[in-house]
Amino acid sequence: MMLMNPRTTLLALTALLAASTPGCDAEPMPDEQAEAVDRAESTLVVDARVPSDASQTRFVLFVGDIGEPPTSLDAIETDAEFAPMIQSRIVLGGRDATRPANFRMVDADTYTVCAAFGRLSGSREAHDAKIEAAYASVGGGGLSVEKLTAAAAILKADPSFVDPEVAWSTVPVRCRVVEVTADPASRRVTIES
Repeated sequence: MMLMNPRTTLLALTALLAASTPGCDAEPMPDEQAEAVDRAESTLVVDARVPSDASQTRFVLFVGDIGEPPTSLDAIETDAEFAPMIQSRIVLGGRDATRPANFRMVDADTYTVCAAFGRLSGSREAHDAKIEAAYASVGGGGLSVEKLTAAAAILKADPSFVDPEVAWSTVPVRCRVVEVTADPASRRVTIES
């Protein structure tokens, strides 16, 4: 039995995780430091300059220059021409919707990165408050599958909880061709509107 559609579940889980993950203050071990350097040297960071009221941002990384960019995310999903060129997809939602995407394990090459963002039909604060209240009502604290499932059921049963479904077929996609090289500066890109 599915309690919420996948997009709503993703937004709810993202908001819950952002609200309840404590910061880590431990010093990294030498092996962890080396691993962090390896990740940084193979990560492409993409800032889509998303407005602060965005509820979800979707990124797609294509290998190579795709030429004419898709008109919508639906076009990416349905056009067989794009499928073999997709290297990675990232969805950021809730409080993370405005953050840059971090594509891992990106080799030096030419890529096209695309981004689209959607907005909630109500205020983000009210939406997040409902998610947090539902989680608190089932015990709050550390995350567990049981608590998340129970909180999702509460949200699904609440007629005032707005399902932040976005009509992705109408959302414009912004794309940029990037050349990733050994230069670390080539691994930080911005997609302007």
